[in-house]
Amino acid sequence: MERTAFARMSSGKLSAALAGFAWLAAAGCAEQADDVETIQSAITDGWTTLTLNKGWSNYNGTSNPPAIGKVNEIVTFRGALKSDGSGGDSPFTIPSQFLPVTGSVLALPVVMASASRGALSVETTGVVHAFRDGESPAGPGPAGKVFTSLDGVSYDRITTDAEPIQTQGNWIAEYPHRVGQGATAGVYAKLVNGFVRFQGEVHSALSSNTSLYLFNIPKPEWCPGQSVYVPVALCSGSTGAYGRLNIYSDCRVFVQPENNNVAAANCGVTVEGASYALSFTPTALPLENGWTAYSARAVKVRKDGGVVRFQGAVYNGTSTTITTKLPSTMWPPVTVYIPADAFGATHGRIVVTPTGTVRFDSPVLSTAKGFLSLDSVSFGL
Repeated sequence: MERTAFARMSSGKLSAALAGFAWLAAAGCAEQADDVETIQSAITDGWTTLTLNKGWSNYNGTSNPPAIGKVNEIVTFRGALKSDGSGGDSPFTIPSQFLPVTGSVLALPVVMASASRGALSVETTGVVHAFRDGESPAGPGPAGKVFTSLDGVSYDRITTDAEPIQTQGNWIAEYPHRVGQGATAGVYAKLVNGFVRFQGEVHSALSSNTSLYLFNIPKPEWCPGQSVYVPVALCSGSTGAYGRLNIYSDCRVFVQPENNNVAAANCGVTVEGASYALSFTPTALPLENGWTAYSARAVKVRKDGGVVRFQGAVYNGTSTTITTKLPSTMWPPVTVYIPADAFGATHGRIVVTPTGTVRFDSPVLSTAKGFLSLDSVSFGL
């Protein structure tokens, strides 16, 4: 029977409590800053408006309709959805020209109403299903029907040029995620226009595995100058859970589940869409309200063709507004909501307004001021 992150049950309960993780490195820590310019590119052939299934519609009315596009063969989504409940859990089918060339089952993290988390599950045929974390029975639930954001969702269409990664310990490849790339590797990485991007999914052979050491970055030159934290989707029963990748400057990569939900991580870790900037156009993001860079990794922003991408992490702010000074060329036509990561692997949601304000509405300020990552945060213009 096929195993996927959103169509299987966890096979056991955690037998020992998780303890002793020193997840957040001290700022700086003798690491070097990342500061290399790269060439910008553009959405290939523009944005293609998605045809929505029965019951699903554009959350933003006539503005910025749900759409799909490509930048350097990175398939990127934009827009937001809502459902009147008259249809099923499938909002749309991905056009064939945007599907991964090898045919893959994918799980892509999204944010929904009230900053709740979920995922889009993509079949090999391109049929997409929406799931809210913790929803039973599985589906978008009330939150996903009210609002499901496509901003920040992406995956790599070309799969055969990625580097296979040997996983550590008891982590093994999922099937049929990213089929055709290697016999045993479950995770892959590639460098795309200055960004290290991941593909694939793994699960643990042991239902009570507490070693969350997943793999090493395959090339030393791809390792970040500082620790990087990016959101990923985990499995928990049939509805998914939140987690993040902890990517350290020595090339080690760990998964950290929210609320120490190790059973969800054992059930499945999908790294599709997870990425971080290795080399970056040096456009500093002005910070306000006490927010400052968490480490020597500068806080930056870049317009990569039709996609705005962020880098870095912030801490110690006094307001949920990080800045009101996003460059005007990067203002979205409507307010966008994007998945993010915060202190202790707490799920977050970044909000960017049409007037250039960047803020968050999850988690609470007392948590976010400890650490709020902007790595892997992006949205389509």
